[in-house]
Amino acid sequence: RVCNRSRRARRQAHPSRRRLAVVHIEWQMAEPGIALLTINRPDRRNALSGNTLAAMHIAIDDIGGRADVRVVIINGAGKGFCAGADMRATADDMNDLGSTPIGALTAAATNTITRSFGMQELMTNLFEKIHRLRQPVIAAVHGGAHGGGFALAMACDIRVASKSASFGAVFIKRGVSACDMGTSYHLQRLVGRLARPNCC
Repeated sequence: RVCNRSRRARRQAHPSRRRLAVVHIEWQMAEPGIALLTINRPDRRNALSGNTLAAMHIAIDDIGGRADVRVVIINGAGKGFCAGADMRATADDMNDLGSTPIGALTAAATNTITRSFGMQELMTNLFEKIHRLRQPVIAAVHGGAHGGGFALAMACDIRVASKSASFGAVFIKRGVSACDMGTSYHLQRLVGRLARPNCC
């Protein structure tokens, strides 16, 4: 069932399936106890716009409050897992950020720098929320998991990669090395300090 962001529509949505059509986030009970959350923006390699991040916050909050969900799988539609932050996002991709306090503050910001830092915090808070989720979270990675997509995969408890999967911390190439979204924290804990320089 398709639903919008209104409280009434969210109450009416089927309890085992939730789709936020505008921002292309969908979650459903794939099997009893297993929630499947899909980033469904294949035309943008599942890049994370502001609206997409806000919708993922809603989905993770919904899943965290479900007693019947015992494990979460995150995947991406189409050819890739997640291309990270949507560097080509337009105003229409950031017009529905009110699902979290930082999202509401970002939406109210009047200058580019403040909005940029707000978007970074919105993404970082999401990955921390996923990392702290009471259910174990599995990243099912195929194709590219780059930038914020790489950070998203590392925030999960388990990563299962297909033969097509590729990982990359591309923040420096984009000139945004200060917003690694937890990459520097998680990477050394997952692969070890000695292996880290050869990973990306």
